[in-house]
Amino acid sequence: MSNTVNLCINGFVWRNVRAGEHVCVTPQTRSDTTQENGVADSRRSPNRGAYGKDTWRAGYVLREAFDGDHVCVTPKSRTRTRAENAATQQRAAYP
Repeated sequence: MSNTVNLCINGFVWRNVRAGEHVCVTPQTRSDTTQENGVADSRRSPNRGAYGKDTWRAGYVLREAFDGDHVCVTPKSRTRTRAENAATQQRAAYP
């Protein structure tokens, strides 16, 4: 079995947080992720703050889909992202 996920099992699709990412999620989660990426800048604090451009408006946290992920989301979304990352091997179909 390869360590590289090439396909997802039936009912799952690639999340596509970034190019080449192979984390399998539901189609709804992929849609939600695309939306989060699209509104990321609007969730940044206009006054910056202690973390510079990575200072978020109240109620948001870093998604942490991968090292260096600088998109802010709700805490619920970050929890979901962590669970998806942990479940990747079970949702993958290997050639």
